[in-house]
Amino acid sequence: DGSYDNCSPVHFKARRMATNSCQSNEQFHDQVKFCCDDIGDTILVVLRVYDVDVQSGDVALDYSEEHANDCMVRVIVEDKVKPTCNAPANKTVSCENFDPSLWAYGTATATDNCCIDTITATANYSQFDTLCNRGTITRTFRALDCGGLSSTCTQRNG
Repeated sequence: DGSYDNCSPVHFKARRMATNSCQSNEQFHDQVKFCCDDIGDTILVVLRVYDVDVQSGDVALDYSEEHANDCMVRVIVEDKVKPTCNAPANKTVSCENFDPSLWAYGTATATDNCCIDTITATANYSQFDTLCNRGTITRTFRALDCGGLSSTCTQRNG
């Protein structure tokens, strides 16, 4: 923001100060990559501005150093992507074959960009007659990712 040169257009490269599994810091790159290991951390990034043409892709740390200037920025990495909850299919069961444990009707699965912490299940019996084993049971599943974000999905059994 505000980088310029009086005589020519400017070009940008960047790198992380510290290397990790996301990206090496041994070269300047067209973009800095962040990964799940970075979530919740503050990552120090070097932005290099050149006053000469710079090839696309990675360049050495000493590439056209005499035509470059650096600045540092702190990047706070946050996970803003909720997990996706996938409920098992709805089931219709005869009264004689009803399984009160509900396990026979499947469990939810979840996917996330980083990691799933837990999947919980609750059952609502408000529209179900437990004496006659008739009605509808609604199961609500909640998928929680390692960053604390969640999503829900439901299954109806009747």
